[in-house]
Order: sequence, then C-alpha cells, then structure tokens
Amino acid sequence: MSTMKIDHIDDMIQSVRTLKLFDIESVKPTLVLITDENDADKEIKNEERRTNYLADQKDWKARKNAFDNNKHNVYGMIMKMCTDHMVDKLERS
Repeated sequence: MSTMKIDHIDDMIQSVRTLKLFDIESVKPTLVLITDENDADKEIKNEERRTNYLADQKDWKARKNAFDNNKHNVYGMIMKMCTDHMVDKLERS
C-alpha cells in the first residue's frame, strides 16, 4: 500500500472526526486597519498590516485549494473501504 502526502490534511481530519465538514471560510484572513487619527505611526502600521494580510491571504488560498482537493481524495478513500451496499446507501442519503 502506497502512502501519499496530503497538504493541510488537519482540516480533513477534523471534518472526519466531527462528522461535519470544516468551515474553511471561518479562517479566511481579514484586513483590519488602524483608523485612529491620533496614531502617529498609523500609515506605517497599516502598511505592515496590508503586507501581512496579503501573505496570509496567499497562505489561506493555498490551504483552501488543498482543502477542496482533499475533499475529493478523502471521499475516494472512504468509498474504497465501503461495500457496494454501503456505497448505494450513502449515495441515496
């Protein structure tokens, strides 16, 4: 039996353990800027936040793509373990 490396598999493991699909959108990064006009370093801090946000967004997109691919891979793995009768039952529900 060969093993394959699956990126970001922890999201799928959580889904299988809880029997509920992990909500990948719940961990999507958001950009929060400083709006306090009295903060002298506001622009510098906001630029740093934008840079961090862009990096986080890139990481999240990779995680989301892996998550979408993993859904199909895990589905296939589970279906391979099922009997024909079990597959029929699962597909009807």
